Amino acid sequence: MRYLILLLLSLSIDALTKGTQIYERSISAVVKIKSAEKTGAGVLVSKEGHLLTNYHVIKDTEKIEIFRHVSSDLDLVLEPFEILKMDKEKDLALLKLINSDTIYNFLNLSIVIPSIGSKTHAIGHPHGESWTYSLGYIAQKYENYIWRYKDGTRMIGNIYQIQNPIKKGNSGGPLLNEYGNLIGINTFISKGDEQMGYAISVKDIIEFLAK
Repeated sequence: MRYLILLLLSLSIDALTKGTQIYERSISAVVKIKSAEKTGAGVLVSKEGHLLTNYHVIKDTEKIEIFRHVSSDLDLVLEPFEILKMDKEKDLALLKLINSDTIYNFLNLSIVIPSIGSKTHAIGHPHGESWTYSLGYIAQKYENYIWRYKDGTRMIGNIYQIQNPIKKGNSGGPLLNEYGNLIGINTFISKGDEQMGYAISVKDIIEFLAK
């Protein structure tokens, strides 16, 4: 019994350590996207400052500000940017930070589609809280999944259902695997009391970036 308890404690500590390492390695590659209407997240996918987020995070906004995390004390840098392209049906957008003097930390894209039950790590800004972390797993995978937003906008894509507790403000932020590689973009939650989280798959991300 004592051996079992020690084994369980060891596994728990290992899981916590893994999450801490992924968070600390990834946090500077995750940005906060703010406007008067909403808050979301984005993830850097190149050292030149290419930035992936959801289209709905930047849709119908008057003034967008992008903040980058640069220290453990949550010191922020306001970054100038430009919008390169959008896919309004897949709910993806590609931006670029345009501070030419900066080499950005970025996250690698996974070339492996995660399996159901795989552990997942999410970073974002739920309800405006800054750079928060959550641990979960892939609950299910769907192809050509259709969802709609409150304004009636129809979206379709390859989607993961995830058990990370994401909220408004997580949209556009990264979903990471156990290696800290990007496997999805956290995108929306279901309605009702038992809210479920969903993320756009890395397959759709790769196809979008390749267009």
